[in-house]
Amino acid sequence: MRGSERQRRITRPALPAALLCLALAVFALAPHVQAATNAGTIVFTRGDGIYTLPGGGGTPSRIWTAPAGRSAAEPRWSPDGKQITFIGPDGNAWVMNADGTNAHAITTQAVAPSGCGEDGCTAPGVVADTPRWSPDGSQVSYRLVTNLSAAAIWAAAADGSTAPRQLGSAGNLCLFNEGWSPAGTALFSRCAGSAGASNATYAAATGGGAAQPFVAGSQLAFSADGSHVAFSSQALQSGSISVVLYIAGADGSAAQLVAADGQNPLWSAGGLLAYRVGGSDGWSIHVYDPATGKDSDLGSGVVEAWSPDGSQLLYSDTGDSGGTLWRMQADGSGRQQMAAGSAADWSHTG
Repeated sequence: MRGSERQRRITRPALPAALLCLALAVFALAPHVQAATNAGTIVFTRGDGIYTLPGGGGTPSRIWTAPAGRSAAEPRWSPDGKQITFIGPDGNAWVMNADGTNAHAITTQAVAPSGCGEDGCTAPGVVADTPRWSPDGSQVSYRLVTNLSAAAIWAAAADGSTAPRQLGSAGNLCLFNEGWSPAGTALFSRCAGSAGASNATYAAATGGGAAQPFVAGSQLAFSADGSHVAFSSQALQSGSISVVLYIAGADGSAAQLVAADGQNPLWSAGGLLAYRVGGSDGWSIHVYDPATGKDSDLGSGVVEAWSPDGSQLLYSDTGDSGGTLWRMQADGSGRQQMAAGSAADWSHTG
């Protein structure tokens, strides 16, 4: 009901009681209708392809079918929710429309393994992983792994208009794609021991030159308003690694400890921080509120994504079937099974 129309109905003096009740009922339902239309869409993988699911629940739809004996990995929504990037069946970074049309590779660097037998492959080949959209949706960064022994970080134009460019490299696998800063700077991290006593994230050079240190940690997550960054600091001490989760200003300054053993942080639209803690019995999900300092252990699982409004968490468990996706309220209540699948992302558009 439009606002002007609602105003006319409220001020009409002779409105019958039955119609008044109906009008009030429609008005009361309006916020729920709005919430449903802004629920976003979940994308995830199964062995036979890539699926989407309405954020409010429903029946999954397969939007992209994997070739026989092949699969896809790590689907991620573009910032505007109109496209999905993923690692395709050939090991390259791919892009497709939100409905699965026009699926195509935007890189050609992958190389199939060779010399394979019961004991493995003499040449494991080249494969991409961790595709991440730039804030404006024009580029996709990714890690390229060669023969399971060396890694490099690259960025490719999402529309294929320019050739991929290398942002960083390492002679080992201790190099990881950290995505992008809110300002559009590509970020990558190195392990503790490779970069020093602690792991560290670097800002890729934009016009040549060396990458610049950004923060002493990895697994970066920027808050929705871009004012803060959460990261996991992994320090190498006497041959063992200690892990601590921090929150800092967007430039990495004024870091404050959140939790020991905290990893893989993820911000909600409302400023809550979800993360996971590993134990002997697997991963547990925590939610931290920086405003109050309250930290809640919500039980076992792996956080996949927040709903667009930040009220719900999408998480997964793993099993012989390849995983199951669930959602729950930010306080751990209202758990609901969503679909069989894994590697999920939740679009933040209607």
